Amino acid sequence: MSIKRRVKRIYRSIGGIPASVTWSLVGGYGGLTRLRKLCFRHMLAKFVAGDHTWFDHRLDELNWPNNLFWCERGVLGTMNLAPGDIAMDCCCGDGYFSRIFWSPITAHIDAVDRDACAVDMARKLACRGKVDFHVMDILVDTFPRSSYDAVFLFEAIEHLSVDDGHRVLEKIRGSLNTGGKLVGSTVQVDSAERGTYNREHDNEFETATHLQEFLRATFDDVSVVSTVHPERTTLYFVCRKTAD
Repeated sequence: MSIKRRVKRIYRSIGGIPASVTWSLVGGYGGLTRLRKLCFRHMLAKFVAGDHTWFDHRLDELNWPNNLFWCERGVLGTMNLAPGDIAMDCCCGDGYFSRIFWSPITAHIDAVDRDACAVDMARKLACRGKVDFHVMDILVDTFPRSSYDAVFLFEAIEHLSVDDGHRVLEKIRGSLNTGGKLVGSTVQVDSAERGTYNREHDNEFETATHLQEFLRATFDDVSVVSTVHPERTTLYFVCRKTAD
C-alpha cells in the first residue's frame, strides 16, 4: 500500500476527516502541522458535541504547542514521585496523566473517577499494567488501598463544595503515608467571575493565598505556586503529610 493511501486511511480512522483533505497537505513538517491542526479542530468539535464532564487529553497532543499548561500537571506530579511509589489519581478522567507521565515511575497507580464513560475509555487506552482504573466517588466510596505515597487531585477540588472539599482532604490525608504528598491544581478565578466561570464549580479560588488557607485547614506543610497563560492562571499545590 502506498504512503498516500496509508495517510488517507488514517484520515478515515480518526473520525471522517473531510474528503477535501488531500495528499498535498502532507508536504514536510509544515504539511504535517496543518494536518494535525485540522484533525484537532475536527475531533474537538466531535468531542464537545458529546457534552462530557471530562476531557480527552489526546486532543492536547494534536493541539501542540498551544495551551501548554496541560503539560504542567504531568511534570509536577512526576517531580513529586519516587521510583516504586504507590499512587492514586483522583478524578482521573481519561487517565492520560497516569498512563503517560506517572506510570513509568510508580510501582502502581489506582486511577479513579465517578464517570463510568471516562473510566471505560481510560481502560481501553491503557497499555501499561501498573494502572488500575476504578469507577468510584472519592467523597463516599472507600479508596482502593489503605495507604499511598502520593495522591493526585488535579482540576478537581473546585468541583467540591467547601464542606465536601474539607472532607475529601481529610480522607486523602488519612490515606497518605507519613511524608506522602497530595499534589494537585485548580484554576484561579477572579472575584468578578466567581459563580459564572464554570457551571460545574462549587468552590473557586481567587488567589494563591485563598487556596493555601483552605488547604492548611488539613495539612501543615503546604506550598502553592501559580503559572500564567493567555487562557488562564493555574494554581498548583503540594501538601505533605508530616505526621499521623
